[in-house]
Amino acid sequence: MERLYFDTISYYEPALLAGLACVGVDRLVIGSDAPFAVGDLDRSVREIRAFPFLPERDRQKVLHENALRFLGLAK
Repeated sequence: MERLYFDTISYYEPALLAGLACVGVDRLVIGSDAPFAVGDLDRSVREIRAFPFLPERDRQKVLHENALRFLGLAK
């Protein structure tokens, strides 16, 4: 599990809490399900920004820092 990343396309708060509990914030990235019409990137960002159980530092990890690290682009 420590080599996998998981997207946060689910808009269901208990599912996001389960992801946090199972793999931790460092393995979650923003999701859209693109190119499929299932998700909506704008909504995904809004949901993460409004999620009450993430401190701002962790919110930034999910919104962009984790993806940069995964892609080898982190400073």
